[in-house]
Amino acid sequence: RTSLQCFKSITTNGPAAAKLLHSYGISDSNIIISTRLSDGAAPKPCDDQALAIVTQSLAGQPVWLAAYVQDSEIDAVLKAHLNAIRFSHRLLLVVVLSDPQDSDQLEATLKKSGLRFSNWQPGNVIEDNTQVAIAQSRDDLGIWLRAAPLTFMASSLTSGSRGRGPFEAAALGSAVLYGPYVDDHLPAYSRLAAAGAARTVRDAE
Repeated sequence: RTSLQCFKSITTNGPAAAKLLHSYGISDSNIIISTRLSDGAAPKPCDDQALAIVTQSLAGQPVWLAAYVQDSEIDAVLKAHLNAIRFSHRLLLVVVLSDPQDSDQLEATLKKSGLRFSNWQPGNVIEDNTQVAIAQSRDDLGIWLRAAPLTFMASSLTSGSRGRGPFEAAALGSAVLYGPYVDDHLPAYSRLAAAGAARTVRDAE
């Protein structure tokens, strides 16, 4: 009891613990009711110099990230970007594929779409007229999760997908979009959605 009086505020993991503290003489104004700690994810590392180059070359250009895109999701992601650039013509889409072997399919689809694209590697400058940047490795996610305020966590849009964990994006402050097929990570997405940090989408529109 004496030790607890030394603290300006005490955080509990629920009402029952708060009631117990109150019985020890702690005033309600010094008790903060929270929830139990849950699993999270450590932020992905990144090369600070490469991030600085990206940030400088973007120079305020709006950007969103599509991470872990599967071949079955390429059309929907690019259609979403075509819709979005009607309202923000300088918007840049960065694509990180789930399987790098799908890069040929992605490039072929981009050529048909008419979108201006480039293959990006750490240290590269993003040209101002680039509409889509293809990150060559998932190791580069740490850079783009920091640069993009909005991330679509793919591998979640088509039936049979299981989703990817959202906390690597949320831990770096990126808002999260996700498809309906996230069974492997449903509690995590539900937590973020309840907090207003994530929203589910079902198609390009």
